[in-house]
Amino acid sequence: MSARISYALAVTVTNSLGFRSAAITEVPSTYSSSSVRPPENMVRKNEESGLNLEVLYDDGSGMESVKDYLDATRKIIKPDGGPPRWFCPPECGQPIKGAPLLLFLPGVDGTGFGLILQHRSLGRAFEVRCLHVPVHDRSSFEDLVRLVEFSVKHEHRLSPNKPIYLVGDSFGGCLALAVAARNSSIDLVLVLVNPASSFEKSQLQPFIPVLENLPSEFHVAVPYALSFVMGDPVKMAMAGVMDGLPPQQALDELSKGLTTLLPRLSDLADIIPKETLIWKLKLLKSASSYVNSRLHAIKADVLVLASGKDNMLPSGNEADRLWKSIKNCRVRYFKESGHTLLLEDGINLFTVIKGLNLYRHSKLIDFVNDYLPPTIGGAREALHRKGEEYKLFWPQQPEFVRMAAMFDAKIVPFGVVGEDDIVQLILDYDDQQKIPFLRERIHKINQDFVKIRMEEDGEVSNQDLYFPLLLPKIPGRFYYLFGKPIETRGMKSILSNRESANALYLQIKSEIESMITYLKKKREEDPYRNILLRTLYQITWGVESVPTFEP
Repeated sequence: MSARISYALAVTVTNSLGFRSAAITEVPSTYSSSSVRPPENMVRKNEESGLNLEVLYDDGSGMESVKDYLDATRKIIKPDGGPPRWFCPPECGQPIKGAPLLLFLPGVDGTGFGLILQHRSLGRAFEVRCLHVPVHDRSSFEDLVRLVEFSVKHEHRLSPNKPIYLVGDSFGGCLALAVAARNSSIDLVLVLVNPASSFEKSQLQPFIPVLENLPSEFHVAVPYALSFVMGDPVKMAMAGVMDGLPPQQALDELSKGLTTLLPRLSDLADIIPKETLIWKLKLLKSASSYVNSRLHAIKADVLVLASGKDNMLPSGNEADRLWKSIKNCRVRYFKESGHTLLLEDGINLFTVIKGLNLYRHSKLIDFVNDYLPPTIGGAREALHRKGEEYKLFWPQQPEFVRMAAMFDAKIVPFGVVGEDDIVQLILDYDDQQKIPFLRERIHKINQDFVKIRMEEDGEVSNQDLYFPLLLPKIPGRFYYLFGKPIETRGMKSILSNRESANALYLQIKSEIESMITYLKKKREEDPYRNILLRTLYQITWGVESVPTFEP
């Protein structure tokens, strides 16, 4: 008999566990549209209120760690007899005005806290809700699909012109795919993190009968061992180490993090007890079969994030298969990451979404209304003036060369041309300085910011931030060129030898500027620079890729 399923409306309250949970309304298993009728005034709160992101806003990324995940799950796994439900993480805070909805669909742990390292970053630009499936809940895959589907349909009725983001982690990826296949008319954006649609090829398949016959006293070791299959403990511990620390201090912090984390991995025995683990593994099998028979029906925008060291699922091969099977599918690979990608260091999901132009408030991307201010430096180049397209502003000191040598990092010179083929700059900094109220606004924005290079000479020190007035163009084409990586390992001498550091700095500077000059030339020679010509080529030849130049 299927378990009770509930849908969380948009009202949020703070419960005894310390996190905001949405008010629960019971929904019969039939999920008929007339079964539950929300109040007429029930609209998402950020439609009429919300934040405006300031320039160089702090997205809060990197503030949580896997320890926070374990602490949060310890509270939420206490039996309460409740059904699966949505909750709003308090760390997400209040999103910007008109923010789209993001629903997080968890992996086999079911806690809903698998996104905890991303809460603050995503919470500024999305209204985030996470699905919690209680430890002892035995809802079938179809039950959970109907729950998410009901939520999606309800939110779509409230805001029919907004996209709904489904972030599915492992098992949650199957949920997202299933809902998308059943609701092709709703504007959905799927972000699938090592989706379990490949479970039939997983090395965990033969583990099910072994687990069923394993004596209870040995089960406490199973989740502990499973944790090493699911992710890299070192990368998880690194998520709690602040960026920018000197090497020795970073190593000390990592050691402390591992010392704290490793003993606590046994907590997974409480998060996923034996009976629950057996149920979840069978659920994965059912989910994989359900989804793979419906991939052809998916019309949503899909982004697959695949780990190269996923010891639980063949995620790399699965990403390739989904890319071939789903029309609007893109893939990004993380070669050094494990199965629990979102709990590892160095992963900022919102940065990935922004970088792929997947963030939008409506059906089509609006480069003005969907614009988000930058979160870090490079302001003078990003906010350039008229006539300064692709002009680089270099500091006189070889700062990044010395930084790279200090940490034995590789320097990869690269050039990019094409961003100025997307928008036309109408009012730049100089224009706005001539308009009194805009001049005052720029002054107000910048008066509290620390200017990192204010001691420098020339334009590089002029880092006043402002909002340029832009008009969209008919999109052109982006051109990229990467140079040969420069290995700084063994080059510690340039830390003290100013002449050597400056020589390498000038070499890199010259190479990058040459790349940009070269790309600008190739852009002018490109017969498919115009989007109309590229589209005509694709239609004529029935291909997705359009020829480009040979470097």
